[in-house]
Amino acid sequence: MTLSGTTFSSLSHLLLEKRENSLVAFGAEGDITWAQFVADVSYHINLLIETPQQNIALCARDSYLFTVGLFALFHAGKTVILPGNYQPEALEELSSQFGVLLCDDGISPLRSAETQLITTGHNPNPHAFAPLDPESIQLILFTSGSSGTPKAIHKTLNQLSVEVAILHSLWGEEIPNSRIESTVSHQHIYGLLFRVLWPLCAGNS
Repeated sequence: MTLSGTTFSSLSHLLLEKRENSLVAFGAEGDITWAQFVADVSYHINLLIETPQQNIALCARDSYLFTVGLFALFHAGKTVILPGNYQPEALEELSSQFGVLLCDDGISPLRSAETQLITTGHNPNPHAFAPLDPESIQLILFTSGSSGTPKAIHKTLNQLSVEVAILHSLWGEEIPNSRIESTVSHQHIYGLLFRVLWPLCAGNS
């Protein structure tokens, strides 16, 4: 994901930023601007607020759609469950932990939970963004379970923000005007930090 910026934004205030047409993502289907990203997140917040379930799993092959889903869940006040992999068996094994699976069309629907697709497009009712409470926003990552039962790792938005700030303090001066790519899935903590959260906060995603 990305082209550059010079400022560093906190996760709790990120969607309040005015970045006009700065790039958020790139790929074979073209570039995506900040305005499109905000509109896509806003559209899904409105849907998720109406969803009664609190724990919602997020699983997507596409990094941009994953990011849209992640910030929509944050701003809808939901607890985010991140499965360690995309395999249907693994998702079914974790299905007792969530009531809804938010995914792109690269993920198979579940028998045991409602499935909602992440999409892009026009949003006729923009969401009024407010700062996030960094201590109340919860994210639970699950290990892949390749060596046993998947284990839960609990993170608050504040903890994620601290980790992103450390990355920026170490390498922030080296990434302006860069495109960020990663070989690690965004479903894992390293991919989440290096591929999604840090680039977005640094204006490079």
